[in-house]
Amino acid sequence: MKNQTTSVTLCRTETETDSVFSHLSPAEQELRKSIAIDAVAKNTLLAYLKDVRYFWAWYEASHGKLPKDGYPVDVKAVYRFILEHKDGLPPDVDKALYEKQPGQKVAFKAAPGTHKLSTIRRRVAALSRIHIANNCISNNPCRHPEILSLLEDARKGLAKKAQGQSQSKTAAPEDVVVQMINACDQSMQQSLQNNDRHAQLRALRDKAAIWLAYASGGRRRNEVANVNIEHLTPHPLGFTLSLPTHKTDQKGKGSTVPVFDQAATAVKSWLEASGISEGALFRGIDRKGRFTERMTDKTFYNIIKKRAKEAGFTAELFGAHSLRSGFITECGRRGIPLQEAMKLSLHKDVNTANKYHQAGDLSINPAARLASK
Repeated sequence: MKNQTTSVTLCRTETETDSVFSHLSPAEQELRKSIAIDAVAKNTLLAYLKDVRYFWAWYEASHGKLPKDGYPVDVKAVYRFILEHKDGLPPDVDKALYEKQPGQKVAFKAAPGTHKLSTIRRRVAALSRIHIANNCISNNPCRHPEILSLLEDARKGLAKKAQGQSQSKTAAPEDVVVQMINACDQSMQQSLQNNDRHAQLRALRDKAAIWLAYASGGRRRNEVANVNIEHLTPHPLGFTLSLPTHKTDQKGKGSTVPVFDQAATAVKSWLEASGISEGALFRGIDRKGRFTERMTDKTFYNIIKKRAKEAGFTAELFGAHSLRSGFITECGRRGIPLQEAMKLSLHKDVNTANKYHQAGDLSINPAARLASK
């Protein structure tokens, strides 16, 4: 695999658009590059850079050295990157990526083996975005017909193999959320009996985080992890939560969502018990009940699985996205219009949100009860 080559060549014919960019001064080109980067949400930009760093680590391990000129990347290299990560990396290349090298804090890969197709597509998309930021438009290898065709063929093959089976996490509408909350309450009662402050604080934190994520519109796990106390504003029904930026907020305008009723009560209880008055709302808690750094999105993911298991569900079926899809499903159950639900969930894709909304709507559809007496 390592010595595999392709006959793909890249047409470098300059378009009118590229001709304009080629006449920009160095300072003007840097300005355009900064504009292209500023147009991307912070978390998305960080993901782009991480994926591009990975590509160059693979390139050096696979080719023995980095190219003299960084951009544009040779289309044959991108083609080879996709094939190796889809079908299998050469053992020496794979080892160089999943083992920490001298001076590295973490390895480039968490484990040996291939990538999921979604990961490959994401890395190629990140590489394409960086090409655009570097004024590589017509000669962007990631937009080459052979690359697009290879990715599409891989997608079709994966769809056929999956035979239409969904890999999504199970939605958690309100009845499921309430059982998770009850699991937190039971844990808190036990901690009080055992005088276990560590477990008590974790139960209060988990309850507040789950309620906030669900009731505010089904927040993504990174949005929950990034909430600061300063983002909360008192309201007669509880709080409003300011989201400085989020996945679908490419312009950085921010959004405001409600944290009312039981969710607000849980947040207040957490604030009173923790004594936190500024900075990160949700934090790690060590075994002595002391706060550590900001809670990570991975920690919140594990909280959902832990509380789902304690509530009697199969933990593997649930994740942080369960609260997001569950919120939309519950709105469907209650007959709340999809447009109103999306104002809080901040979904950009109507089709995605509608899939969960229709699932909830089935329970109130009179036509679904034709077999009843």
